[in-house]
Amino acid sequence: MRIEKAKNIDNIEISVLTAWSKAHWNYSSEQIEKWKDDLTISFEYIYLDSDPNAEKFYQNLGFKVVGQLESSIKNRFLPIMELEIEQISTLWKNAL
Repeated sequence: MRIEKAKNIDNIEISVLTAWSKAHWNYSSEQIEKWKDDLTISFEYIYLDSDPNAEKFYQNLGFKVVGQLESSIKNRFLPIMELEIEQISTLWKNAL
């Protein structure tokens, strides 16, 4: 297995991967399209809205909660989380 640090130009492929990863959990293509902006990776940060039950998992990977998003379920909020792209190489090194 070869692991390389992502470059700015890789954001498109990584964005496609994030959408594919959400689709794995049987979200409809219509829902994935609604999330398109949220699933798009910027050059400096990764943002995601997490299931509340997965918040600790993402925090263990280095994500920080930066806000919350009202869910379609009444009185339920999703944490909006952020990770600096620079932290990704550190995560990979720690994972290996």
